[in-house]
Amino acid sequence: MQNNKALSLTVFIPFVLFVLFALSVLWACPPQAHGGSLFSKDPENLPELAARVAGDLEESFRDTTGGAAPERKPLLIVGKNYFMDPQTEHIHPFSAYFADNLRTALNATGFFDAAAEGDAESLFAVSGTYYKEKDRLIVNCTVKTTEAKTGNIVPGASASTSMPLSRCMEEWFRPSVQSKVRYLMTRIETKSFDRIYFKKRRDVSVEKFTFGTGEDYPEMSVYIADYLTEFLSGSRLLVPKRNRGGVAVNPNRAKNRDIMVVPVESDGASLASFAGAAHALVGNYRMADGDTLEIYAELAEAGRPDVLGAATVRLPLSLVNADWLKSGTVPDEAFENAYEVFSQGTTAAQAPFTVKIVATHGRRGAVYRQGEPIVFVAAVSMNAYLRIYNRGVSGQIVQLYPNVFSGPERKVQAGEQIVLPTEGTPFEFLPSPPFGREIVKAYASDKPLNDLPSEDLGGYKRILPSATEIQAAHERHASENGIAMAQDKMVLFTAE
Repeated sequence: MQNNKALSLTVFIPFVLFVLFALSVLWACPPQAHGGSLFSKDPENLPELAARVAGDLEESFRDTTGGAAPERKPLLIVGKNYFMDPQTEHIHPFSAYFADNLRTALNATGFFDAAAEGDAESLFAVSGTYYKEKDRLIVNCTVKTTEAKTGNIVPGASASTSMPLSRCMEEWFRPSVQSKVRYLMTRIETKSFDRIYFKKRRDVSVEKFTFGTGEDYPEMSVYIADYLTEFLSGSRLLVPKRNRGGVAVNPNRAKNRDIMVVPVESDGASLASFAGAAHALVGNYRMADGDTLEIYAELAEAGRPDVLGAATVRLPLSLVNADWLKSGTVPDEAFENAYEVFSQGTTAAQAPFTVKIVATHGRRGAVYRQGEPIVFVAAVSMNAYLRIYNRGVSGQIVQLYPNVFSGPERKVQAGEQIVLPTEGTPFEFLPSPPFGREIVKAYASDKPLNDLPSEDLGGYKRILPSATEIQAAHERHASENGIAMAQDKMVLFTAE
């Protein structure tokens, strides 16, 4: 018996040592299994997390192709804004960090080629979501392809994995206004994707967002436009077109029809047309309650009245610098009264046409510095008579059109562009003190409007009645003579 026990121990001990050695090897070098294999360790860092996702995407992609490698490596576009947190409605810095690491990991597989947005074109893109669940970060990724005929997004390979939150850095998930705006734009792109021709990125005019429903553009307006432009620089669909307010109007180009005015009811569509862009991105923001700011945006297409996609996000005021929401204008009761009067826009007869007016830098929040020329362009959708007035900061009102240089009053043709200053005018429209807010008001009518008391300013008229009296006089004349009248207005800012 003693000899048998000794023999058993002699065999058992080496066996135990072998098993322990084998387990240690498996622990140090886990097999490349899909998702969370029994023997696979948690990723220690972002590169390991990205490598696991890349391996799982390759395995999933092979499953869809019967296991065989394609003749050409699939090219996957991985953008810095392609990953979002649906729980908090942010696209945090994590998205960009993860995208960088995932591109490296995908290229390392030897099965894929990966590129950033703008570096290459492909029908394949990798996007996904991430969110926190208990003590872990969950990451889901999908390879999406675009059907050539329909432009619809079709999901392909997918992967899902996780890592301990203890291995994550706090800065990856730091919320900000910018991360909210990224999420907002992603929702709009998703909603409008199937309505935009996917093979060619198209110009989009990015406009400054107004605060509330008025014509006020605090510093927050600039930040939103900047963040939207930054997002669109990596968009698969749209190319931002911006001139610190959107629209560059050159009177010579206007006469050559290089820019197009399509007066329609949708403001975004008009802005897109004025900018010579295929689309326009417009919106506003407002106080939703005491501690929340709501941002609304919509994507419009030039010449079309409908909206391609729209979305709203809310963010806590704690993320917003209080100075960003301060009005950049000095309270002016006379201006507010004139603005309210010119905003009425009631007509005696329903006008079957529209009138639109835009200035050098667009319609929304444009600022003009001392000595910077201002050019106005106006158009009507049907043949109509046109009156354009400018109320300056001092309160003086000048009739810009018609004027001595434009010739006798006539019907403006549909689609014709009226460029001001009129060709042949010996001077320009240049901002000068006092600086502040100005209003430009346009009336279009199917019959000539009544002339108002005025005095000559050397080719242009200074109108003596006030804004209230001008509005009342034209409304009364239109009503008494059965005149259909359309109206439009815009606000601009002058500064030293």
